[in-house]
Amino acid sequence: MIENKKKTERLALSILILLILLCVLGLWLFNRNADASFPDQARLNVVVEIKGQQIYSVPLSEDNELVASSDLGENIIEIKGGSVCVKEADCPNQICVHTVPITAPGRSIICLPHRMVVSIVDATLK
Repeated sequence: MIENKKKTERLALSILILLILLCVLGLWLFNRNADASFPDQARLNVVVEIKGQQIYSVPLSEDNELVASSDLGENIIEIKGGSVCVKEADCPNQICVHTVPITAPGRSIICLPHRMVVSIVDATLK
């Protein structure tokens, strides 16, 4: 009976160690693939469009402040530390100003009253 208990404990410990190793391997593979899926920040551009027309395309890696003006209004866009946000706007609802800064390709900040879209794109993909 004691021998049976020891075998069961060894089996449970072996299964636990195997599960821990599988989790560590899964996390390592996930992180390795995640790094490969996000392009280097030097290859990313911030694109600003008003009424569907591109007015800026600047590197995300360089801190900058852009003024996007049209007959609909004005937005001040801040690029700092690899992220982009709308710092100021004269639109009535201020949703674009309160939007969380974006840092990755495929993300956008939209100001509907000014018909402005700020997005991050991979400059190598056209």
